[in-house]
Amino acid sequence: MEFKFELHTTLSEQLYISVDISNITLEQLHNKIFETIEKNTIFNKEDILDIFVNDTLSSYTMSIPCDRCLVKDFIPMNRNFFPHSSIGKNTYKIYIIDRLYGERLKNVYDSQKANTKNRQIKTNHFEGIKEFTRKMIPLW
Repeated sequence: MEFKFELHTTLSEQLYISVDISNITLEQLHNKIFETIEKNTIFNKEDILDIFVNDTLSSYTMSIPCDRCLVKDFIPMNRNFFPHSSIGKNTYKIYIIDRLYGERLKNVYDSQKANTKNRQIKTNHFEGIKEFTRKMIPLW
């Protein structure tokens, strides 16, 4: 039996890989993904920050571990992240985040964080009243 994976990267169109699931581990799947990325994009293994899947019914994501768990066992245990697809039987989407995209996200987050106003709730308005009174007294 074969599983097909549709790889979504930040730079190129989707890439496709197929693996025989009889005895392939997640570690071997990672290696196959890295090989495919290196052949078809400008990225190498060190540029990849994360390989993950998305739960289509919620906003949850899960990184695919790089261990000796078999792919044929991992997918049924995490069926929310590997739903039956309209793309094709036993075809699943995998997302890859690279270092360049991660840096862009960090820059956007940092700029948004710098532009946020202080949202502290005032519990004492005495200073504001005192300042207002100082401004108004000379007018009387």
